[in-house]
Amino acid sequence: MPSRLEYALRQLFWLSNRPFVKGFMIRPLNVTVDPDSDPMPRRPFVLVSNHANFLDPWMVGFQSRDALFIMMNDDGFRGSRMRRLYLHAVGAFGKKKGAHDYKAMKRTLNLLKGGFPVLIFPEGQTSWDGETQPIYSGVEKIIKRGRCPLVMMHLRGNFLTRPWWAEHSRKGKIVVKIKVLDAGILGSIPDPDLLETIKTYIYNNDIKNPENRAVPFTGSGMAVGLERFVWICKQCGAEDALVTGGNTITCTACSASWEMDARCVLTPRMPTIGPIGDLHDWTAWHKQEVKARVARARRGALLTESKDVLMQTEGPGGEFVDRITGTLSLYPEKIVFAPSDSGGAIVEWPLDTIEDYVIQLKDLFEFRNGKEYLRFLFRGHSPMKWIFYVRYMKGYDEIEERGYY
Repeated sequence: MPSRLEYALRQLFWLSNRPFVKGFMIRPLNVTVDPDSDPMPRRPFVLVSNHANFLDPWMVGFQSRDALFIMMNDDGFRGSRMRRLYLHAVGAFGKKKGAHDYKAMKRTLNLLKGGFPVLIFPEGQTSWDGETQPIYSGVEKIIKRGRCPLVMMHLRGNFLTRPWWAEHSRKGKIVVKIKVLDAGILGSIPDPDLLETIKTYIYNNDIKNPENRAVPFTGSGMAVGLERFVWICKQCGAEDALVTGGNTITCTACSASWEMDARCVLTPRMPTIGPIGDLHDWTAWHKQEVKARVARARRGALLTESKDVLMQTEGPGGEFVDRITGTLSLYPEKIVFAPSDSGGAIVEWPLDTIEDYVIQLKDLFEFRNGKEYLRFLFRGHSPMKWIFYVRYMKGYDEIEERGYY
């Protein structure tokens, strides 16, 4: 728990960073606050928001004059010493990505009881197609036990401004809308209803949101990096054959090609090529394809694989160390890694024991097996397909339907 002096110094650092955030993020990204927004309360409070852009913590945090403590993916604390010092200086503290983290939630409650404000992104990770993902339950209990106001922020335009998989930003507009619920009101709301209130308020589908259609989003290199996300050709069904360049994504297996604009709408470049719609439509199609392949897969049958993947393991200091390159294969009952070097040992992990599977830093698929964390670096192919497959093999349908973990 920080002392009054420590928080005063953090507040000073927070306020001194505001001109930088305004000059390099708020103005260039055209971030505005909806005029119907509620005024921000004074601390303590819990702030929750949807999450679709790496810069969301700064865009959301800028709305508060009080220095926030920010629950953040713990991978950020595995970086350089300067990065770790900066994250601590702005009040960030680690949470396991893609998993419930009761230690982080306990720290949040202690901070609230100490009179400090906390920012939480209930999705636990950024959206890859612009639609708010299922949120993690438990935040509603922390809010009520903290006996403080709840600030809900709804961001739109943040995904279209910079999709997480992209290499280039777009010019457009980001709108922040703020709703505040007083502590007295929160006490009368049942936990399930409060969770539903949070889920409903922060929900956004940036690609489908009609309010974004009035905003001119522009830029170049719209498709670059998209092969990190999608991997099945809509035309021929080939996997891992998609390549991007400029505004174009092309299948090297059948030569089908589509042009993508700044709103993530894909247009066939030839009359013989079938339509895709927009990126959200393509994502939904991927989900259906994966679920169908999982449903008909027999034990011992290969579901999918990725070649030229670099395996990394966690070192003693928490950093990840490169180990060996090989092929990652998925079966209904296990994940298998076979080194390219014929002398290397094949490693297997039962699907039942695999937990906390997430994407890190755009190109890394990570999971935990017991106390061991494994990472796999993909070169020019989609790590996201592994999340899709493993999710639906481990019952993600139910989570997706109810909207929370």
